[in-house]
Amino acid sequence: MNLHQVFLQVVLKKKGKKRKYFLGDFEEEDMESPSKARRILELANQQQNVKSATIKRLKRENFRLTKKVASLQSLLQDIQNKLLITESAKSILEVSIQGTPAELLLSRLKKPGSKQEYPAELRAFALTLHFYSSKAYDYVRKNFQTCLPHPSTLRKWYQSIDGSPGFTDAALSALKMKVSEATKLNKTVICALIVDEMSIKKHIDWNKDKFIGYVDFGTGLDDDQLPVATEAYTFMLNCVNGHWKIPIGYFLINGLTAQERANIIQECLKIVHETGIEVVTLTLDGTSTNLSTIQYLGGSINASNLVYSFKHPISDNDIHVILEPCHMIKLVRNTLASKGSIFDGQGRMIKWEYIESLHKFQQEEGLLAATKVRTRHIQWKREMKVKLATQVLSASVADALLYLEKDANLPEFRGCEATVEFIQCLCFNNLFDVMNSHNLLAKGLKGPMQSTNVEQILKFFAYAEVYIKNLRISSNGPLIIESNRKTGFLGFLTCIASVKSLYTFLIEQKSLKFLLTYKFSQDHLEMFFSAIRSRRGFNNNPTAKQFSAAYIRLLSRHQITSSINTNCLPLDKTNILNVTSAINHYILGINKFLHFNIVNEENAEESPIDLSQFRKLNIYIEDVVTYIAGFVVRKIKKSLSCKMCDFELTYDAKLSNLLIRKNRGGLIKPGGGVVHLCRVAEKTFRIFQSEDKLRNGHIMQILITHALKSMSSSTFYILNDHILNQEAIENHKALLIKSVLFEYFK
Repeated sequence: MNLHQVFLQVVLKKKGKKRKYFLGDFEEEDMESPSKARRILELANQQQNVKSATIKRLKRENFRLTKKVASLQSLLQDIQNKLLITESAKSILEVSIQGTPAELLLSRLKKPGSKQEYPAELRAFALTLHFYSSKAYDYVRKNFQTCLPHPSTLRKWYQSIDGSPGFTDAALSALKMKVSEATKLNKTVICALIVDEMSIKKHIDWNKDKFIGYVDFGTGLDDDQLPVATEAYTFMLNCVNGHWKIPIGYFLINGLTAQERANIIQECLKIVHETGIEVVTLTLDGTSTNLSTIQYLGGSINASNLVYSFKHPISDNDIHVILEPCHMIKLVRNTLASKGSIFDGQGRMIKWEYIESLHKFQQEEGLLAATKVRTRHIQWKREMKVKLATQVLSASVADALLYLEKDANLPEFRGCEATVEFIQCLCFNNLFDVMNSHNLLAKGLKGPMQSTNVEQILKFFAYAEVYIKNLRISSNGPLIIESNRKTGFLGFLTCIASVKSLYTFLIEQKSLKFLLTYKFSQDHLEMFFSAIRSRRGFNNNPTAKQFSAAYIRLLSRHQITSSINTNCLPLDKTNILNVTSAINHYILGINKFLHFNIVNEENAEESPIDLSQFRKLNIYIEDVVTYIAGFVVRKIKKSLSCKMCDFELTYDAKLSNLLIRKNRGGLIKPGGGVVHLCRVAEKTFRIFQSEDKLRNGHIMQILITHALKSMSSSTFYILNDHILNQEAIENHKALLIKSVLFEYFK
């Protein structure tokens, strides 16, 4: 080959400068010169050696990366050996890495600083691993050079907007709105976190685009090798200084260890903290798994070392543990009934036999001694409802026993004073009342903790603590709080310590006027479960699909009450916080080309209002409305996908003096059609406000309906032929108009 036809770049260094030569720069006679040809050959060999070394180095790097990714399976075994994940978690993670995880991790490792979007498979693996153990996730992330996303990114991925498993984004948005409202009033929103699981039927259903019923942590993992879910692990917030509650997420599980539960509870606290909500308590029932969960969180439910609180993972504030008093009273009843007798600190016998004798006496006489004790109360193993336990350990039963002993002089009731004291409490009846205070007008121990009764309650707490700590299984046996039946008694001691500390924090530091302990009760979540079961007839064991459907409907629309036959009955008027107004369904209709006829014409009045009779908006109001119209445009643009509709929002832009004066370069100039709609909306709102019609339950739908009847027909005329879904009754123009009205009225 002629050397003149070879185009080879050679770099020579001379006097610290780089000079470029080409073989074509040499004359032919230079090429034929042995010395010159030798020099050119040496330069070519040098460049080839450099390229060969580069190729070899890249091959070694690629081999190491491939080997490292291939060791992901062994890495899972390693973190299991380190007790960071369980065997069941490992099996689910092995399912999640099937497919192309090696290539995905390899691509991330080659570009460690890359901002490319994480693939769905990698997202599923990361979320699943982090759900089971944050420590294991940090360990894997460190070993793979942080190619996995940061935990703060995972918290955003956890949030769901459609009611599927995970933390519900709509609920968190509603919380932010509550915080914003409270901030304007210089107040803090204080909440109690309530956690419990609900049994669901092991069943697989097809839900639009995937199968639902498998274990699902909101991670996007979809595989039929996963185990079928048996429980819905649910989180709810109940406002301590307000009158609302809201479920914030759930996960479909098939058993979780205490460490895994502690991990997801900490993630929940972090996510809620980002909304501005201050969580002060964590309410759990008294299962052994939950007691171990508290230990992993930093508390301790132990007779020798009772630690009733743990630190918040971000704010470092104390989170007080509340072991559900309803569950504790059942455990106390079960202890007395199963053992037959226990002994108080004075060596007196407390006997279940007295309650059985009371029931037998009432049956024989055919009249009740002002109690609710029936056969179902005595045969307690058949039913585990809370009300049965509280009705047995109640003041009415204690009074009946004293009556039959002192007044009726019946020999079978002699010596029942210790049992009466145990029931009435000076122990558990009164203690349960204090832990379930819900009536502001109640007096004494049943009333809310406040300055007028705090001394009385604290004095009772001191007595109850001593009484419980001295109870024994037998006259010379071990203390109950050190026995295998200790949970109910330790639970009440934990509640006493937490409530005393909460009073100091909320009343004395946060300046609350009173403390209703029922705010911390698990009843709120139990009633939510009851409402889910009552969906389409009472179903005690719904499937995962039925649970998901009922969950989102309860969250967004309905206020379904619990059944009168449920485990818990409502004691206050705490409602589920509605989140429907936070979602603009009309924009969803535009983006998905679906028909969302949100406006219910049946709810509107028959005769339309006449805006022509309304006096003209003055210049000031028109300027303000134009300014607000810019905000409406910005709000809609954030989630609008249609380019033509997006163009129409700013077409024929209108200005106002206020908009010009306020603009620093970042304000949006709204289109003429948007300004017209906003002015119509303002007039409509003012008419309804003057006629005091804003109390209607369907006010948003009514306002939009009447505004539509009063708008100009030329509004958004560019979109007259823009119908992308021929089957839909409402085209993009109609949906965009309703979107603008919706955002303005909201």
